[in-house]
Amino acid sequence: MIEQLIAELKRRGLSVAAIKHCSRGFSLDQQGKDSWRFREAGSDGVGLVSPKEVAIVQRRSDTAEDLVLATSYFRNMDIVFVEGRHAVKHIPKVELLRQGVAERVTTPIEELAAVVSDFDVNIPRPVFHFSQINEVANFLEKDAQMEESRVVLQIDGAVIPLNPFVQNIFENMLLGMMRSLKDTQPNPQSISLHIIRKNKEDEKL
Repeated sequence: MIEQLIAELKRRGLSVAAIKHCSRGFSLDQQGKDSWRFREAGSDGVGLVSPKEVAIVQRRSDTAEDLVLATSYFRNMDIVFVEGRHAVKHIPKVELLRQGVAERVTTPIEELAAVVSDFDVNIPRPVFHFSQINEVANFLEKDAQMEESRVVLQIDGAVIPLNPFVQNIFENMLLGMMRSLKDTQPNPQSISLHIIRKNKEDEKL
C-alpha cells in the first residue's frame, strides 16, 4: 500500500519519505568496510555519502519518537509515511483492516485520519478500499496542502504536542523577531532554534 502511494504521490510532484520500523534491527554496512569499523570502534553515528545518496546510521534509544526522526531528517518533505509504529501518539494514522486478520479499528478516533479496508466499516472517518490508490492519494495530498505550517517543539529529545493556536503563536513570535535581525530572509522556509542550558554542576566549573 505504501509502495503504491509513494509512486502515485511522486507522479504528482510531491516529495515523499518513508520510515520503516525494524524491530529486529538492520545493517547498511558490510563487515570490514570503513563505516563498519567506525561503528565497531564505538562511533555514535556514521554517515554514508555518495554523489546521489546519503545515509545516516545513528545509535539511539528504542523509545525515541518517530516524529523526531521525521522532523529532523525529512522536515522539507510534503508527506512522511511512518510504518509499523501505531502506538506512537500525535501522528495522524491511516489504519488498514483485512477480513479475518484485522477486523477492528484500534486507533483512537482523535488520531485516526482514515481507514483502508476490504469490508464495510461504520466509522466517522473516510473509508477506502485497497484498490483505491488514487482516492487515498487525493486524500493525503489534500491533507498535506491544508497544513500551512508546522511548529515542532522538542525538549530533551521529546516532542511536545502543540495545538494549532499555540503553533501560530510560536510561528508569529519567531518570524517577528527574525524580521528585526540583519542578514535574514524575509520569508524563511525553515527556522531552527536551540536553547542549551547548563546544569548547576557546569556553572560551578
